[in-house]
Amino acid sequence: MVSVKLPINKDFTEINPSTFFKCTNLTSIDIPDSVTEIGDCAFAACKNLKSIKLRNVEIIGAVAFASCKNLQSVEIPKIKKIACYTFFGCKNLKFVEMPKVEKIDDHAFELCKSLKSAEIPNVKIIGEYAFSRCVDLFKIDISSVKIIKGHAFEKSQNLIIIKLPNEKFSDFTASAFKECPNIPGKYLKEIYKKNGII
Repeated sequence: MVSVKLPINKDFTEINPSTFFKCTNLTSIDIPDSVTEIGDCAFAACKNLKSIKLRNVEIIGAVAFASCKNLQSVEIPKIKKIACYTFFGCKNLKFVEMPKVEKIDDHAFELCKSLKSAEIPNVKIIGEYAFSRCVDLFKIDISSVKIIKGHAFEKSQNLIIIKLPNEKFSDFTASAFKECPNIPGKYLKEIYKKNGII
């Protein structure tokens, strides 16, 4: 197993695409504060990577951590957008803290089967299949969300919505909560009524 400490250098600002792709022995990495961007597929399929702190990272590319099957926690305090497939298939990811994220792209957390909650207080847009098949997800606050695309939470079987926006969504697809049997009927009725579906 390998732990990596990247150099501390003010000119070192980006981890290039596919830099650690399929580094299956990588268990931990210390990313210096100078790094502000992580490229596409940079850590994809690092199946033994367990946690990562992205203190000053502002941009994460698509598929950056996809299939990191043992990744359990992520702190991303400065990022405003989660690109498509960023954490796809991270089946042991339990918690994500992303206080400044405003957009979560398609498939970003799909098949994160151990994800129990996501702190997304400022998210405005949730893309297609963004949290699909997150079977342990039960707690999420969508009070700031304006747009929810199709199948966003499909088959997230334990999901309970705890807080809804006061106003209707500017764009909402009925399939967003398909096969989510534990969402209380009153929540779904309120969503559908506000958005002209019933």
